[in-house]
Amino acid sequence: MLAPLLIAMAAAAHAAPLTEPAYTSAVLTLSGSTARALYLSPAHPRAVLLMLIGGTGQLGLTADGHLAHRANVLVRTRRDWLARGYAVLLPDAPDRHSLRGQRSSSAYLAYLNRWLDRIAGQTAAPVILLGTSQGSIAAVNGAAHLAARLHGVVLSEPVTVPGGSHETVFDAGLQQVALPTLIVANHDDQCPVTPASGAAQMMARMPLAPTRLAYVDGGEGNSAHCDSLSAHGYRGQEAAFVQQVATWIQQLH
Repeated sequence: MLAPLLIAMAAAAHAAPLTEPAYTSAVLTLSGSTARALYLSPAHPRAVLLMLIGGTGQLGLTADGHLAHRANVLVRTRRDWLARGYAVLLPDAPDRHSLRGQRSSSAYLAYLNRWLDRIAGQTAAPVILLGTSQGSIAAVNGAAHLAARLHGVVLSEPVTVPGGSHETVFDAGLQQVALPTLIVANHDDQCPVTPASGAAQMMARMPLAPTRLAYVDGGEGNSAHCDSLSAHGYRGQEAAFVQQVATWIQQLH
């Protein structure tokens, strides 16, 4: 594990710039595993956002903190969350294996629980899961089964239609979620497995959770419909996405 290094925060590139405090950056590991996570935190975080990216879940995180894959919206906006006073944990895929088809499993849940242990060793701040696209499946799994360790869950562009990974949020225990939940959907998302209409379907199957639905409109880019650099990944709408989530978090008790 790298020793925490106090560095000055670089200018935020996507969401509206706020204050730019110093922050701690470290690469955390799990004992007995090659798994790594990037941990960024101000001195006194308001909460920790455990961010679960989509796709294969692979960040290509090196021991010195370099990220090979930076396109995901959660990676792109990491400094915007720091500027708002939140810590961020971005775990790489375990042992660099693809997470497709694995996020609703008990093995993945155990992996997520180990990262919660590592967070507890860093700070006593509350933890909020934030999963986007395929990562929403992971976030539902955690919210359904690890609720006692969490303060809330955010599901952005959630997977509600089966695709290549052969799993959706409905396979991960959605009906068991009782945590405060924010679902964020983009009306202009053209990814076939994350239609905006799926958000309302999810709410209808979450009888235990205090749930709110928020929408984002628009997006830039000519990449594939399910790509991070498209409306699916809030390209050009990063500030709107961050604002929607931040406003909801501030209302949590």
